[in-house]
Amino acid sequence: MKTVLDVNLYDIKEVAELLGVSKSTVHNYLKFDRLEAQKIGGKLYCTEESIKAFLNGNSKISNAKS
Repeated sequence: MKTVLDVNLYDIKEVAELLGVSKSTVHNYLKFDRLEAQKIGGKLYCTEESIKAFLNGNSKISNAKS
């Protein structure tokens, strides 16, 4: 895990380990917009928020504040 500006970021390998799936499965989640990631320095990272949204069944994260 890497923290940037108080945001926890997980690389694909870490996300796969957290979810108990293969890296290939994580790439499929990304390909079919079930999980969001950002490319930083040539490497894909998922935020903790995007992983939680995925686990809650939400494929897109709402950036709107209540």
